[in-house]
Amino acid sequence: MNFCRGFSAVSPTLILVACVACVVRARPLATTADDTDAMHYLIKYGYLEPGEDHQNPFLRHIALLQFQDYFGLPKTGRDDDDTMKKMEEERCDLRDPVSSTALEIFANVLNLPTAGFDVLSDVPGEGQQRSWFKCTLRWKIVKPSQNLKESDVRNIVTQAMKKYEGALNQDQNEYTFSIEEARDQEDPDIKLLFVTGNHGDTFTFKKKDGVAHAFYPTEGAIHFNDDSNWTIKSKDGIDFEPAVYHQIGHAFGMEHSRNTSALMNPIFKRADVPISLSADDIERMKKLYPPRFCERIHMDRT
Repeated sequence: MNFCRGFSAVSPTLILVACVACVVRARPLATTADDTDAMHYLIKYGYLEPGEDHQNPFLRHIALLQFQDYFGLPKTGRDDDDTMKKMEEERCDLRDPVSSTALEIFANVLNLPTAGFDVLSDVPGEGQQRSWFKCTLRWKIVKPSQNLKESDVRNIVTQAMKKYEGALNQDQNEYTFSIEEARDQEDPDIKLLFVTGNHGDTFTFKKKDGVAHAFYPTEGAIHFNDDSNWTIKSKDGIDFEPAVYHQIGHAFGMEHSRNTSALMNPIFKRADVPISLSADDIERMKKLYPPRFCERIHMDRT
């Protein structure tokens, strides 16, 4: 990589050609258990596309480079110990918003000048970001967990929704967001379900593959794998609280963030870390729901 970085007065295209040559000549990744696990991860979370040649050392190398760049790891391009340890952390099932072509990936990872080709720095991993076009939102636990007390789940979801409501209302005016649990006869906007296996979407849960995912507005569904070892404020399993805060962010339209302090980082926070919306989370919310958003919604409907 130092050889590649040495070109400072050469066009970006020539630099990329030289870097590609470096990688193609590099020793291929060994086919080990770690390698297989890494490829499964890279495909599942958007770093490799299912139809690509995953035995191609160049494609595998740049996919690992991009993963390492996204999570702030040393950029080795190999499934080393730091990389595999990060891949083992509990995380959201949705794909990460990453660049999609070899040229884009090399330009981003190597910080090359971008004149002469387009670089996408934040491509959505699962569809487009969307907003709710309403300010009165209702949520409901449609299918409770078989392992967590419904009262505990309801308390955590209520607290999380109130924090999001507070963040959303920071720059509103006379008209504000109202986010409450749906009554018995109300049709909820955001539906929370604890499910297992194949449950009717493209994210089939398995015992040790898949924890939770959500859908952007106006779908608003949040699914938790009820076969997962959910806990509340315990290190002995997957803490439900940070997971639900993260999925609610998706239900409001937010995508993943590479900011490690953000609740929208793909990796769930630990049980001993206080839960709060970071400055990054709040800034993303403001882009989706700008100041006076509710006033404009009200004016459009009158």
